[in-house]
Amino acid sequence: MKKGFLIIFTFFYFGLFIILIDLVSRNFIGPLPGVLTLAALVAAFILSVGLAQFTANKAEGLAPPKRKLLLAIVCLLLILAVIVVFVKAKGKKPFQDLEASDISAASVELVPPDTTVQITELEELAGYLNDIVVYEKDNSYNDYAGQTVTITLTMKDGFKKKIRENNLLAVIDGTDYKAKYEPLETLNRYVNNLLEE
Repeated sequence: MKKGFLIIFTFFYFGLFIILIDLVSRNFIGPLPGVLTLAALVAAFILSVGLAQFTANKAEGLAPPKRKLLLAIVCLLLILAVIVVFVKAKGKKPFQDLEASDISAASVELVPPDTTVQITELEELAGYLNDIVVYEKDNSYNDYAGQTVTITLTMKDGFKKKIRENNLLAVIDGTDYKAKYEPLETLNRYVNNLLEE
């Protein structure tokens, strides 16, 4: 029974530490925060094992009905934490239904070098936009230094959409989101290649 408690409590404490580490590290930019996050995860796992050992020892001293109740509560909290982390990590694709036929014109502005280019390959652009994944809202966009890509879409219905990105964040129609790195990097490469053509 103690080994079961130890495993469950280790997962429970480690899940709590992961949530805390994510909250602290989400606004950091650059390679150093990645290394620090990895170190924090290792330390969190070691600390989780220690806390789990302590809690399992205390739980062993409880009467059997209280022990079962404690185990049920911890299992329920663990399941809820896993669901929250899974839903949060999944993100959403704001342009997953966008098709080239929905767009009448598109342009991209790159700063630097402060250049605007018309995009004629709307099918290819729509494919890159379909892949963008955004997570929670984030207002650290103005803290970013580097190239900014702003894509302006003129839709067939006359509405305009603006997508501004910088590999870590996406601003869609004025709302800032933390975003998945790889799709934004691919989009960034694509629009920078348009400059060379």
